[in-house]
Amino acid sequence: ISDYEFMNINIDWLSPQNEPFANQFWESCRFNISDLKDFIYNYLAPKLKNTKLILWDHNKDNLYNNFKALYEKNNKVKGVAFHWYTGSFYEEMDLIQENYPDILQIETEMCCGFSRYKPKKWVIDAEYYLTEIINGMHHGLNAFLDWNMLLSYLGGPNHRFNNCKSAVILNKRKNNYIKTPIYHYLKHIGQIGEAKLVATSKFARDCSLDTIALKNEKLYVVVQNKSKHNQKINIRIGNELIKDKINGHSVISYVF
Repeated sequence: ISDYEFMNINIDWLSPQNEPFANQFWESCRFNISDLKDFIYNYLAPKLKNTKLILWDHNKDNLYNNFKALYEKNNKVKGVAFHWYTGSFYEEMDLIQENYPDILQIETEMCCGFSRYKPKKWVIDAEYYLTEIINGMHHGLNAFLDWNMLLSYLGGPNHRFNNCKSAVILNKRKNNYIKTPIYHYLKHIGQIGEAKLVATSKFARDCSLDTIALKNEKLYVVVQNKSKHNQKINIRIGNELIKDKINGHSVISYVF
């Protein structure tokens, strides 16, 4: 971190350990609660100048109790980090928001298991991403990160065969890049940048329409249709009513 600062690159956030309680079959550094707290508050935090700490950095089941056990009021601890692999557990996020309103909630790892690239099938994974993000924002999510920006066509490289999907994959045979449906879905929100949440909602009887509105200099409305049917949508902004149609298994954005 000091070397980066020397090059005028500031590290704003730091996670002390990824998945500290995970018993993986690849290389891991495991902590128990007492050892992790000792490391954070007695060794790591006192060394940091401007870098803020995010705690936990593991799955969301029992997120609140684990964060509560790790947290001590400290001017360096500013956020909680989590992953989505055991489920969405939005109620855990609600507890964090209710009891620690000043703590930022950051989803630091999202990924889908590997399968051969087939655009139509990868749309379902893209929908998982967008659903998690939209619903997460409704429950206090402040930021999100994908695990992998770019992988090979075979979902690697990975020395433990933990191959995954990513938004962009490299096609070695043609020496070019493929922007997958995950990329195109994430782009609808990712390109907005820092913004304030205005609203999230679900529509249709089967809750197949996910909607989010975000605002910075402009107002952005993103609608996702997870059903196979085309659906009509009405969006009212002030006195303006927009009537449109969204195709099945697709996403659409509006900018005002």
